[in-house]
Amino acid sequence: MSFDLEKFINLIYQEFQTELSISDIEEILDLKEIYNRDSPLSTGKRLLLTNISFTGQKEVDDHQDYSGQVINFSRKIEPGVNMWIADNFKGKSSIFKVIKYALTGNSSIKVNVKSWLHEVFLNFNISDKEYTIHLNLQNTKLVGQLVFGKFNNREEIKINEEKVIFKAETEKDYKAQIQDFFYKQFLYYTLKYTKSQKGKSSLTEVNIGWNTYYKSIFLESKDSNELMFGNTQNKIFQMLLGIEYTAPINYLTVKSEKLSSENSVKTEIKGGDRKQEVNNLRNQLNTITTQLEKLAHQTPDKSKIQKLYTEYNDIILKKGNINASLVDINNKIRDEINKKSMFELDKNESSATLRDIQKQLNKSRKQKNDLEEYLQIGIFFSNLDIKKCPSCSHTIDKKKQHEKVKEHKCAICDNDINEDILQTKKTSFEFKIRQLSQQIESLIKEEEALKNDLTKTKKDLEETTQSLSILNEKRQEYLSQTNFDSELQKVEDSIYKERQLFLIEDKQIEKLIGEKAVIEYRLKELIEKESLEDSKIKLKIKILEKAISLLVKMRFESSNLILEKLRKLMLVQVNKMGLTSISDIQITDKLDIQFHQGAKYVLFSKITEGEQLRAKLALYLSLIQLDAEMNFGHHTKCLIIDSPGKEEGDKKYIAGLSNILKEIHSDYKNELQIIVGTAERDLTDIVEQQIITPENEYIF
Repeated sequence: MSFDLEKFINLIYQEFQTELSISDIEEILDLKEIYNRDSPLSTGKRLLLTNISFTGQKEVDDHQDYSGQVINFSRKIEPGVNMWIADNFKGKSSIFKVIKYALTGNSSIKVNVKSWLHEVFLNFNISDKEYTIHLNLQNTKLVGQLVFGKFNNREEIKINEEKVIFKAETEKDYKAQIQDFFYKQFLYYTLKYTKSQKGKSSLTEVNIGWNTYYKSIFLESKDSNELMFGNTQNKIFQMLLGIEYTAPINYLTVKSEKLSSENSVKTEIKGGDRKQEVNNLRNQLNTITTQLEKLAHQTPDKSKIQKLYTEYNDIILKKGNINASLVDINNKIRDEINKKSMFELDKNESSATLRDIQKQLNKSRKQKNDLEEYLQIGIFFSNLDIKKCPSCSHTIDKKKQHEKVKEHKCAICDNDINEDILQTKKTSFEFKIRQLSQQIESLIKEEEALKNDLTKTKKDLEETTQSLSILNEKRQEYLSQTNFDSELQKVEDSIYKERQLFLIEDKQIEKLIGEKAVIEYRLKELIEKESLEDSKIKLKIKILEKAISLLVKMRFESSNLILEKLRKLMLVQVNKMGLTSISDIQITDKLDIQFHQGAKYVLFSKITEGEQLRAKLALYLSLIQLDAEMNFGHHTKCLIIDSPGKEEGDKKYIAGLSNILKEIHSDYKNELQIIVGTAERDLTDIVEQQIITPENEYIF
């Protein structure tokens, strides 16, 4: 259901109508499409890793038994639960970090291990589409590329160069492009929060990007004491749920916090010295005015030159306005460029898929034609295409072949053909022809749908390109107006000529006029504007807080069913893991998760470390179940869990975790993927998909 922005603004206007007009409130709150950005409905997509492989060579070190060892590692990954069991410090975490590097471009691999790696290939699916990430680490700079399809070496990718979705020559570029790819796939976007800057009073905006969202996939043991990830965990939770109004709440909250901070800084500056500063400025102004009055009797009328100074200031102001307009148009151009990049990615992906379908269509049509021709004349030759008579070597006439076919006789020996055998073959091939016809019809429909999608994408791309062109033309118009030097020079020349007319070139007057203008401007700013600006800022903050409060309430009410289902799923999971001390879980209107323990509800940070790990696993498993059972949420349905038994992993917890993983694998094997890396050998044989490294041996 589309958000009724007009109704929302009118609702807030009713409370503030005596202080602001409805257009003022619209200016503060009109975020347009951002109110409809969120939807809790699942994309229906999931991330499925299928294979991780990498090559390289370990460093040469006479003190190490692995000195110079060649690395040629490859591991297949299945849907459902995958158990990777090996001793601690034998390479489990390094493999997970290589996967993280491929999926985000952000490396947390140990420096020495990273120096061993030459190439990385990560094969994965998003729903039914296969992709390959290839990282080349042999040079000083990362070269990474994302390819449509499954490939295991550089040569295959080079042959299929048209399937390359993007190629990045730097780590920074790779991070940006891989983020754009996963944002599009799972409907993610960048949320923000504010934090203090060291040595500064003002707040700065911080972006929460794909690398942080990846914390909901890769559950590292070092982060086990955090529900998601530090002070961004609530925002990650909101993004994974995808519930309505998250984007405007985030945008307005950041805006409100920054305004409050800026206002506080201004208030501190004013303080108790403001009154003294006003008095000092007034005294200075009186002194200068007196001096100018005395000098006025000694000099000609300076009204003309003062008008020129006013004209000069007006040109400066006009120049500033044009520059501000240029900044605005540049921001719009950047937004259109981002949209264009997204449409080009859509176009390339659809074109690649269309080419594959057309190849299959041509192949199926050829098979059908061959079978139909075979039914007409070839079936009498038992799959042999006989061009000449084996007895006399005369060429067999096609016309004669057709005549013999009609008579059910052999074109060579003239004997009768067995009708039953003939009919059996004919029925078999007619069945195959019908199958191919159905396949061709299906492929034609799929081809048509893709062509329509591609046409729409091309149209969107064309419209975006046209919009960019218009914006660039407008930018050029502004740029053509930015040359004020000649006007300024003209006014300066006029001022100079007027000054030459003065009988007394009193530079003291010039200096006093300049000082007077500065003091008058400062006084006006202090006395007339600041109090008004303060009240406007405070009023704007009130409006933002009111809007945020209403949106939070609306979000909680519209998402109550989802949150209640998630709460129940989490409670079942934590109890299965042995946390019987947690009798209830609640999710507040601000999406804080609280656990009922003892006689009160407490936050995640207040439960013990061993309980934290289990509660964290319960949350992620419940998010995946929420998608599987109710089609809500934007989790990728892929989890990589590093050392889940490390923190206070008692027997009861291990048994609970074992049962949970068994149930998840049994119930949701085809809907999710969990990769568990552990040194806990009590978790052996809980699922069939396990890889066990013998004790004291390295994985690679």
